[in-house]
Amino acid sequence: MKRRPSMYMAGLGVAATVAAVGIAATTVTREAGARAGLNELSTLGVPVELDATSRERLARTGLGGRVLLVHRRGGREFLRLDGTTQGTCYSVGPASDGSRLGAIRCQPNGGFPSPDEPMLDFSLVEVTDVRAGPHYLRAEGFAADGVTQVGAADGRGAILAAAHVERNVYVLRVPPGTKRVVALDAAGVPLD
Repeated sequence: MKRRPSMYMAGLGVAATVAAVGIAATTVTREAGARAGLNELSTLGVPVELDATSRERLARTGLGGRVLLVHRRGGREFLRLDGTTQGTCYSVGPASDGSRLGAIRCQPNGGFPSPDEPMLDFSLVEVTDVRAGPHYLRAEGFAADGVTQVGAADGRGAILAAAHVERNVYVLRVPPGTKRVVALDAAGVPLD
């Protein structure tokens, strides 16, 4: 009679082990799924001609390369500069009749897009001694394929507002209290 309980306990041990392995496999699969597409930027863009001022500016930088329009959104142009002397560069500026370079960020050693850097943020932030912390004036930038939304988070990490990523670009209206902009997966969960 004493052997039956021990066989039952052994059966529970096997069941617990199988359940633990199943939970671990599900967690790893979920984590891998959440990270999928973070190394990719599928919207490469279409070649565009820069306005004269931007052509001169690009020539002065010595970057070279070709300029591609990734997307126009929210009155802004999102450009990709391929084949530059500093790797792939990105620019965000005002939309106009002729494409115009705005702020430029280059990735000489990779970085974006990657699981460590799923967004290339071009947000405009004001920092003054009048307000505690940053004050977001505009949130915009590029996002990897695996980022489906971008959110405005408060100091505790709560998402105050979110915007969908379209063609690897985001523009987000930023509510008061925003302390940072975060990449989100399809379920609205931060990817950091």
